[in-house]
Amino acid sequence: MLMHLVWSPGQEVMTDNYEGITVWWTHTVTRVHGRDCGKFSLKIYKRQKAWAMASYMDHVCSKAADYRVNNHHLCLYGVSDGRWRCRTFGHPATFDTLAIDPSLKARIIADLKAFVECEEFFQKVGRPWKRGYLLHGPPGTGKTSLIAAMAKYLEYDIYDLQLNEV
Repeated sequence: MLMHLVWSPGQEVMTDNYEGITVWWTHTVTRVHGRDCGKFSLKIYKRQKAWAMASYMDHVCSKAADYRVNNHHLCLYGVSDGRWRCRTFGHPATFDTLAIDPSLKARIIADLKAFVECEEFFQKVGRPWKRGYLLHGPPGTGKTSLIAAMAKYLEYDIYDLQLNEV
């Protein structure tokens, strides 16, 4: 059971009691390149390190996986009344259900993996960390399904900007 202890701008400290042992979690949020980046730190007594690495971390990972499966949803953001609004993005497409040439699918997935893994490189060379794909074709050819599969794979929200409204 987590219990909230302290809150200050950008930082929150909570305690957790598991198997009769208390641990302290600190969540810190900093702004990096215009984005909020969160970090969790765990504090325990040194004598409890073996317990934490064995029992407690397995418990935390299990709970995180359960939470992710049960509570995570992607947002489809759109502009309404001059403000970005979130709607749950429930498109069924994934890379497993997408009708696409297997070699092209493998290339797209490899490109997405490379993009996610190179954020630090982009920061190091002073370039914005972003990736763009230009999709074109007549209605019904799978453009939206590909975007849905990519968003689900990366667990990224989608922003829908109608260019005729800008």
